[in-house]
Amino acid sequence: MIGVPYWDRRLHLWGAWLATGSGRLSSTPLAKLRQMGVRIQSGNEAEPPMVHEIERETDGMVKTLPRRWATVLDLHYRGQLGVNQLAVTYQMHPDTVRSWIRDSHKRLQRQLDDRRRGKPKQAQAKAVNVPGTEARGRGRTLASVVPSE
Repeated sequence: MIGVPYWDRRLHLWGAWLATGSGRLSSTPLAKLRQMGVRIQSGNEAEPPMVHEIERETDGMVKTLPRRWATVLDLHYRGQLGVNQLAVTYQMHPDTVRSWIRDSHKRLQRQLDDRRRGKPKQAQAKAVNVPGTEARGRGRTLASVVPSE
């Protein structure tokens, strides 16, 4: 387990949902019943049955994350690549991949808290940075401009 246990479990369910074609392509009788919206009692009474609402919500929340983080979550939680394989793919240290996953859990939790409180989405930044030339290996910003619409 990496990060917050709640999000680790929720993203594993989301990954299984994605692996079955977002709940459409699975041919198991249990998945077909779930697709029709039938509530199925699991062995664990505390575990809510999968009716795809939570997975759809999770999918929408993951899509708001930075593209690389969303891709890492997709590959990791679908069970396609482990942390070490992702590190090799992205040519970085495995601890960096783990930190991305932990940070994404925090951002997803923040989004969920905001939705529960009824806060609107944050407006995107209005300013656009105009890049300049590089000096001593660092990029310089010439100006920060607010474009007219």
